[in-house]
Amino acid sequence: MTADTKELYRFAIHHGHLAAVSLFRPLPKMPANRRARREIIHNSPPGSTNPYRLEIICPWELDADDESVLMALLAIMAPADRRKTVRGGSKIRSILKEEGVRMDDDILAAVATRHEILTLLGWGTNGRSYDRLNECFRRLENTNIHYLNPEGSQFSRLIAIHRKLLGPGERDSNITILLNRLSAAVIAGNTNAGMAVQWIAERRSLNSQISQILYSRFVLLLREGQERTIRVTVLAQSVFALSDDQTATPDQWRALTASLKSFAPAGWKVSLVGRGDSAKATVFRPKSPKSLLPPSVR
Repeated sequence: MTADTKELYRFAIHHGHLAAVSLFRPLPKMPANRRARREIIHNSPPGSTNPYRLEIICPWELDADDESVLMALLAIMAPADRRKTVRGGSKIRSILKEEGVRMDDDILAAVATRHEILTLLGWGTNGRSYDRLNECFRRLENTNIHYLNPEGSQFSRLIAIHRKLLGPGERDSNITILLNRLSAAVIAGNTNAGMAVQWIAERRSLNSQISQILYSRFVLLLREGQERTIRVTVLAQSVFALSDDQTATPDQWRALTASLKSFAPAGWKVSLVGRGDSAKATVFRPKSPKSLLPPSVR
């Protein structure tokens, strides 16, 4: 397999509960300090065999760029030889404690460069791209998750980035990526919470926030090789993070249906029938080479 082919099939394994809460949504372009604070509380469905409660606090709302960066970090951690488990007493944990960064035990760490991450994202590597990436890091690092289930409670940052101090004009020293325990568990195959596998090349082929967030919803709802019909009102609630008593605005509805009509990563098929509240989307997700996935997610 060539290096280009390996890059094409880089994948991110995302924790099912974190993927289901509409943490990321399309946002208009705005200065970073204009983004609103957001709190999310999500409970497992009534009668669930694995009951849980998930609370997420975002000092700044998260958009599709932030999700793309998180997926790139998860993709970097996917190969077993790129990551290591960080437990209590390690040097990294001592540094985190000194810096006031709270993360549970059994998190994952991997070393990368910003250049590698930007290349994986397809954003280019000019100065603006580095600034864009660093803004995403700032928002993701300051997002806290609190997960409760019958086995106990976990409180942690979504991610942490430990970086060397950069000198004038220096943009690319190594950074250590630290991943929360929930996401770490699903990458290691040690959780029954479900998972969503995103292929980086598929996500990168989509050029709008709505299309990228739709992709995140589809990979959670459909297994590879599966076809499913979904009400467009349900997709609107998920994509735009609407509450049960909210409906999509006319502009949101037009943008969503346009994204559905143009949604075409290689092998995917989407067809729309009906109008208004009765509209439905039938979505087919193609199969990917299983040999490229670890056994835990095949």
